[in-house]
Amino acid sequence: MITGALGSTEIARQNWEHFAVGAAISGISLVCGENVCGIDPGLERDKHGKVTRSPDMERRIEAYRRYHQGYGDILVQLNVEDTRLGVAEYVVEKLGVETVELKWGQGAKCIGGEIKVDSLDRALELQKRGYLVTPDPSEPAIQAAFRDTAIKQFERHSRLGFVDEEEFYNSVKRLRSLGAKRVTLKTGAYPMRELAMAIKWASNAKIDLLTIDGAPGGTGMSPWRMMEEWGVPTFYLQCMTNELCERLRAKGSYVPDIAIAGGFSAEDHIFKVLAMGAPHTKAVCMGRALMIPGFVGKNIEQWMKDGELPNTINKFGTTKEEIFVSYESIKAEFGKDADDFPMGALGIYTYADRIKVGLQQLMCGSRNMDIPSISRNDVMSLTREAAEISGIPFVTDAYREEALAIIDA
Repeated sequence: MITGALGSTEIARQNWEHFAVGAAISGISLVCGENVCGIDPGLERDKHGKVTRSPDMERRIEAYRRYHQGYGDILVQLNVEDTRLGVAEYVVEKLGVETVELKWGQGAKCIGGEIKVDSLDRALELQKRGYLVTPDPSEPAIQAAFRDTAIKQFERHSRLGFVDEEEFYNSVKRLRSLGAKRVTLKTGAYPMRELAMAIKWASNAKIDLLTIDGAPGGTGMSPWRMMEEWGVPTFYLQCMTNELCERLRAKGSYVPDIAIAGGFSAEDHIFKVLAMGAPHTKAVCMGRALMIPGFVGKNIEQWMKDGELPNTINKFGTTKEEIFVSYESIKAEFGKDADDFPMGALGIYTYADRIKVGLQQLMCGSRNMDIPSISRNDVMSLTREAAEISGIPFVTDAYREEALAIIDA
């Protein structure tokens, strides 16, 4: 598992320690999303407008590294503004980040990242930094409407990125020349042509991981109709991905490791994703599914401080030792440090443990004793349409030839 990108939203900022520590102790790769430096109130830039220090980025990386156990990594994502700010140079050369992710899009929307801004001064500052802010905070009429409280919030939007093939290769080369040990690409729920571009160019550039995010997705900071109705649904995107990767492999070309995102939350989802995309799909990217146990743990921590545990929680106990079934295991591994872990991290670790055991059970049931042995033979289609689109046999056709051979022997 890897996390979805947790970037410049207030949710990511406020809950970062819960997510970062939880991912680190669970061995999950954590993606630090776009625009973190660009919206940092403490951002420092040189005379050329390049970032020289971002306290929030430093905090985020340190929170993950503090308890990192050698499994997974922290990925820092780049968009248009991040590239202009020189974020890659900053995080690789000054903060020692080893994995950088280029971003083409996501399953939630086909436009840039967005956040809400409650302050007029903050909206003006972000506009000066090169972001698109709507409504325009520099217009006197808009400022008057904000003072009248008719307008209560602004939206900060990232600029659109446009990519050509040569520019993509140059970007990958540049990141490696800076010292990045791994370069990844995140793309969204686009049609087959754009998917083919991502796969083929990733192959030529020999990037380490390509994450493909199906629709609908996102954490909610997206135009609602776009998030719910636009883009290619995950199942169809998976089928197209597998076809294109197989075509590349048949030609003897390099096929990058694939991660699939787009609404997954449980161990059977992981099993099916790995099976459908075998042997190319190596990971599942989860956004809200990994955030929710972090929120639950954080809420429990606050309720315990307030002495107001709801009945849905106190029926399991009133201390973290009683409530979190994995706490003693965490304490055995991390000792006194476990006492300082935010409870959101305990929630994520417990959820990851549940996923691990559930996946082990499913793998035992299908007689797969390690992850690489999971194959397309381990799943079947329940509708004729699914069989036609995916190439995975319909339930009455799966293993049919083998069955008839047994009867006719």
